[in-house]
Amino acid sequence: MPSFLRNLLILLTLSLLLANCAKWKLNPYDLVPQVKTGSASASATTSVQVEARIETLGPNSLQEFGIVYSASNQQPTVTDTKIVATGTSGSAQVMLNGLQPNMTYYYRTYAINDKGLIGYGEVQSFKTATVIADVRTLDLVGSPGATSIQVQVQVANSSAVTVKEFGIVYSPTSQTPTTSDSKATATGTGATTPVSLTNLQANTTYYYRAYAITDAGTVSYGETKSVKTGELLPIAETRDVVGTPASTSALVSVGVTNASQVTLKEYGVVYSPTSQTPTLSDSKVTATGVTGASTTLTIASLQPGTTYYYRAYATSGAGTTTYGAVKSLQTAALAVAQKPDVETTDAVDVTSVKANLVMKIKAAPTQVEKFGICFSKTNNDPKPDNGVSVMTNKDPTYNLNALYAFGTDVYSLPLEANTTYYYRGYATTVAVNGKTETGLGEVKTFKTAALSNSLVIFGSKDKKVYALNATTGAKQWDFITNGGGVGGLDAVNSSATFANGTVFVGDFAGYLYAIDAQTGARKWGRLSSGNRFESSPVIGNGLLYIGSNEKWVSAFDIANGDAKWRYSTGDKVISSPAFVDNVVYVGCNDAKVYAINSTNGTLKWSYATGGYILSSPTVVNSVVYIGSSDKKLYALNTATGTLKWAATLPSLVNSCPIVAGNSVYVGCDDKSLYALNATTGAILWKSAATGSFVGGSPTVSNGLVYVGSGDNKIYAFDAATGATKWTFATNNETYASPVIANGLLYMGSQDGKMYCLDALTGAKKWEFVTGDQIYATPLVLQDGAVVGAYPAISGITN
Repeated sequence: MPSFLRNLLILLTLSLLLANCAKWKLNPYDLVPQVKTGSASASATTSVQVEARIETLGPNSLQEFGIVYSASNQQPTVTDTKIVATGTSGSAQVMLNGLQPNMTYYYRTYAINDKGLIGYGEVQSFKTATVIADVRTLDLVGSPGATSIQVQVQVANSSAVTVKEFGIVYSPTSQTPTTSDSKATATGTGATTPVSLTNLQANTTYYYRAYAITDAGTVSYGETKSVKTGELLPIAETRDVVGTPASTSALVSVGVTNASQVTLKEYGVVYSPTSQTPTLSDSKVTATGVTGASTTLTIASLQPGTTYYYRAYATSGAGTTTYGAVKSLQTAALAVAQKPDVETTDAVDVTSVKANLVMKIKAAPTQVEKFGICFSKTNNDPKPDNGVSVMTNKDPTYNLNALYAFGTDVYSLPLEANTTYYYRGYATTVAVNGKTETGLGEVKTFKTAALSNSLVIFGSKDKKVYALNATTGAKQWDFITNGGGVGGLDAVNSSATFANGTVFVGDFAGYLYAIDAQTGARKWGRLSSGNRFESSPVIGNGLLYIGSNEKWVSAFDIANGDAKWRYSTGDKVISSPAFVDNVVYVGCNDAKVYAINSTNGTLKWSYATGGYILSSPTVVNSVVYIGSSDKKLYALNTATGTLKWAATLPSLVNSCPIVAGNSVYVGCDDKSLYALNATTGAILWKSAATGSFVGGSPTVSNGLVYVGSGDNKIYAFDAATGATKWTFATNNETYASPVIANGLLYMGSQDGKMYCLDALTGAKKWEFVTGDQIYATPLVLQDGAVVGAYPAISGITN
């Protein structure tokens, strides 16, 4: 195209433009707003504040202005993210929110005028901060312990960060503890969590704060706080009840498990029937001492049948009290007496005047205060409270012949002959809460024997004196040597004597007894100090004369047992004395025969033999006959003690001689019985030898001589010729002397039996078994008079 035309076209175009400009009134200097971009404030992780400022608008008005920004467009426009500022002119602070942490953003101011023209400021940039955990130190949980505390920790922005670890750091020295100090790690992802700090020092200040570590390894801390641990407190331990609680008391065990680590002021147990968490304001029992050792305490004055709550307590030296676990106990119901279980057994040893009534306490849940037998001859249901007779172990009046063994008591009491009695055992408890209980045994009966007018009385080594019906052998009564309350309780080897309805006997313990011959009741009993009696007594002029193993011959008043005199010998006196014409004659182990004034105990004369004397004297026609271990039988003048004659036999003469007519009969240890002339001492005959020594004394009746032997037999010899008439075998040796009465022979044996034989034939009529050997010679009474006795006592020869 030619240049002319081109220039013309240009001019034409400009004209048109100018014409339009005039029409629109467009100012070429006001086409866009003039704006400026301000700087950003300190960047946060998700927000930042920047300034948008308008420099000039020209003739135009502002429609809007603000900030445009982008993380990718370095020349952001309104097509990117924009934040409109408030206002229509000037400047404004614009907050950019919802940003990404740790990200670079580009931003600039923009403005749009009413012509729709957009102006931009210069582009600037900022980088958001990295996200950290907002960890917070919260309050303590509870009170500080002595060695531990519990603190709550929280990551407030746990949803915005990834928490790798969080918890509490603490130190007793650093006031800004870090993870290089002690720490306790919480569980979870940052929610409010309690954290326990343990193994702390008591009574110490600790500084602590929350911490959190993000997955990027960034550590952040919460506010620092401090706490002081408490004192170390005692650990009180409540243990179980010891045994079973009683109705008003209980035993409980308590202790302090860390007693060695703390100072104790006191410890014990607190309890209450109402409070299930008893404290010191309730009842308490304090242990002795402050060691804290396990101890058993008695809780007393409790209510029966009640539940009590109890627990151990311990008070520290600083006055702080701790408690153990609460336990409970139940006291027993109010105690009541339990009725004893009583058994009544059959009566034993029933005689005409006495019976042993036996009861047994089989079980006694409650302590028994008294027990015994209640009995009646009219009431068939005897009880201790219905007016019947009662024998109780507490009442010495009825405590006769009592035997105690394995809970069984045997009582004896005087009864009426030929009478039926009802009896039963009973036992009464002590009062329990004001009430007693009585247990009753079964009612039983017994009938006493009829009285006999003929009795055989003798002692035994079983410590009893027996009275038997002479005809039947039935026991009339027995007397135990401690039964009179005297306490002898020893063998009765001494033969009994009789006077004025009374039997007199001594025992080996040195006691003398006076016993009612009909009933067996004690009249008196005396201990003769320093005496033991094997010698048998003899009575004369109201006095009882007896020898003792302690070298005395003594005299006692038969009315009361009072000692009158005693004469000292040179050795023990086993020989039984004879009393004739106010003189007491006796042999002694010192080999002498003594004649003693019966009134005052002075010596009239003595005669020395060649050996000890066990033989008892027989006095007939002013002559004293006595044997000696020097193998001789002596005849002495009663008035002067001069020797009339002495017969020498083959062996010891320990037998008591017996005189019948003009013959003297005596046993010898050469196993034979001898008959001698009473005037000259010449031997008349010698019996066939028995199987052993003849130490017992013979008796003569109906032309026969009776004697026992160590060969376990009783012999009857012809008194004129010495021929053997009959023998009777016992089961042991026979040392006692036989007694003849009413055609019957009575003799005891070491087999413990009393035998009754037909005196003419030797046939056994009956036997009675005692509890031990019999050395004593029996005494036979009929109608209150002696009809058979030891020869030296009465001189009876039948």
